[in-house]
Amino acid sequence: MEIKLNGNIDLDGFTITSKTKITDLPKYFNNENVTRVQVLDEMKSVQFSATEIELNGNTVQLSLRFEEDVLVSIFITVKELDNQYKTADDFYSGSEKRHSQYKKWLKSHISFKLSDFAGGEIGSGEDKSGNVFIYLHNGNNK
Repeated sequence: MEIKLNGNIDLDGFTITSKTKITDLPKYFNNENVTRVQVLDEMKSVQFSATEIELNGNTVQLSLRFEEDVLVSIFITVKELDNQYKTADDFYSGSEKRHSQYKKWLKSHISFKLSDFAGGEIGSGEDKSGNVFIYLHNGNNK
């Protein structure tokens, strides 16, 4: 798997681009049901499609977010980076460490500086539960 400067992701002979439709995805992606959610000031149809791959001894999960059938974001998690904590306290106090590990992982899968990324926005984020992930918001994400 390689993330390109323009935001494309090469994955097992398939390239995910900002023009990829959910119906274009290989069969190893699992599509969730469409739900209606509020995005900023408007209601939108949102659907996720996810897969899990083995990559260099790591289990990598990709989750693609489509709004109104348009790919807007890709989220990446690495099980081995998340499952190294023995207690909840260790997990929650290890947020900075996980961000650092995810940034290191990301840099090992790109051939450019993060500041040069031309495909939208890319970096590490954290959800309300403290889970860290890589995000790639392409130019469709407004």
